[in-house]
Amino acid sequence: VPEKHYMVDITERVAQIRAMVDDGKYFCMNRARQYGKTTTLTALRKSLTDAYVVVSLDFQGVGDAGFQTEMDFTQAFCGLIEEEIRAGLVIPDDIRNQIDEIDRQSKPAVKLNRLFRTLSEWCALSKRPIVLIIDEVDSATNNQVFLDFLAQLRKRYLDRTAKGIPAFQSVILAGVTDVKYLKSKIRIKKTDEGTTYVVKTQRFVTEDEVAQIAGKRAHIHEVKRMKEELAKRKAGKSRQKKEENE
Repeated sequence: VPEKHYMVDITERVAQIRAMVDDGKYFCMNRARQYGKTTTLTALRKSLTDAYVVVSLDFQGVGDAGFQTEMDFTQAFCGLIEEEIRAGLVIPDDIRNQIDEIDRQSKPAVKLNRLFRTLSEWCALSKRPIVLIIDEVDSATNNQVFLDFLAQLRKRYLDRTAKGIPAFQSVILAGVTDVKYLKSKIRIKKTDEGTTYVVKTQRFVTEDEVAQIAGKRAHIHEVKRMKEELAKRKAGKSRQKKEENE
């Protein structure tokens, strides 16, 4: 919170990420906790809303049970989208009905490809390109169903160019662990369009930003010192006046 904490100016950083979104990149943002990922994502969402529909999900909202099977994950994912709808996300009625149907379905078991068909249809119907942001992806990295989810994202990314099938404009996976370390578990092939996932590690605090924070702190300490000195002077004048009156 800028009003309560020492903050660096992240305008340039957000602009750089915005450029990647505009280019249609699917990429990762990873860094240790307390390095500003959430702050950056919040600023990025505000930056994107003028041109995109932003769907921002947090995998912390999916418990372990949500990663046991494709059906569990698919319904948990739809549940997160429904939370966004309740928070104000506007989506076509038909897509909302499909998501609600998937979330409530029991038999036959729903699969990831059903979810992605609905998401692709949403991208086709949307008046603006859709950007998907998923925070805390670390919650899922040890689960096979998450690898299957990444594989589906990969397929849709490639089909978007090769077949013209509607897909997300950009997908951003944020967390502590870099998703590229999952390469040993999921095959990520080179294609004519390049690597499926553009993995970009953000350096969340630079030397200049550290200096910026230090400068703010130095200014605060200087103001505090000046106030203390002024208070001492006032106290001294007050004592002097009292002595003169005596």
